[in-house]
Amino acid sequence: MKTSAVAIPLALLLFLAGPVRSQDKDPKEKDPKEKDPKVEKPGLRLDIRYGFVSDLRSYPQTTPKEALQSIVKAVIDEQVDYMMAHLADPEYVDGKVQQYVKIFFPRDDLGFSVAIGRIGIVVTAPDEALLKMLDPAKVDFNLVTHALMIETVQPDSPAARAGLKEKDILWKIGDKVVSRVPADLLKHMDFLRADVKVDIHFLRDGKKLVRKIVLPDFDGPKAIFAFRQLVKETTSLFFEDAARLQELRRFAKDAEWSIEGDRAVGTLKHLGTTKQVFLRREENRWFLENRQIKEK
Repeated sequence: MKTSAVAIPLALLLFLAGPVRSQDKDPKEKDPKEKDPKVEKPGLRLDIRYGFVSDLRSYPQTTPKEALQSIVKAVIDEQVDYMMAHLADPEYVDGKVQQYVKIFFPRDDLGFSVAIGRIGIVVTAPDEALLKMLDPAKVDFNLVTHALMIETVQPDSPAARAGLKEKDILWKIGDKVVSRVPADLLKHMDFLRADVKVDIHFLRDGKKLVRKIVLPDFDGPKAIFAFRQLVKETTSLFFEDAARLQELRRFAKDAEWSIEGDRAVGTLKHLGTTKQVFLRREENRWFLENRQIKEK
């Protein structure tokens, strides 16, 4: 019988093999409704990645089978960007992003620090009830066209350390008045250097406050651009060949799972062949690995 191992969608779609990392820690399983724990490992954030906040309620990852089902759901939902940010092996994705950064940006210019996710906030249009409490004559911006409300502040993020809170209304960062369009804020932050203190102007309970945030060293705009290219390629490969999604569905439904510590192997027998898919656990969440073995 012919045996092959595939990693979907990574090795199958992108035709590149990534590193396999061993783990000694075997954390206990948790209830999928529990809040995702803070990641202690430096340099690897699992709560916000490339501007996408983890959504374990919609895309649970408590078990390998559950993680694969979430991948299928993400593809069907046309959320391939979320899939690559939170369901694919983060080490593989980050490695690919860095490869793309070097390809698209051969000169390592200024090392800008960007992306709302890097300072640890999620923003949205201000709550109308909050805006009605403000006196237009006492604020320094247009209540209709400017300002964004902080919807989420991630624990232990630059924003959290600076004292920002949910429902704070951002109206100015540095010398730039914040428009109502989040994308404009991202563009502005593209020009903020790393390790420089930036004044964050906001309103809380109608009072004007200012906090300083030191942006971490991260070439955000380059990484975000590279990530989008990776997502674009992966999306095209999925929707150009419906068989990829069908195989994912079969694995999610019928695969037999073998789990040893932080490693899981899903085996699927179909039409006289045996195929395998590999996942690994990181902080109680399972991620699809980019791993291949030679055919036997």
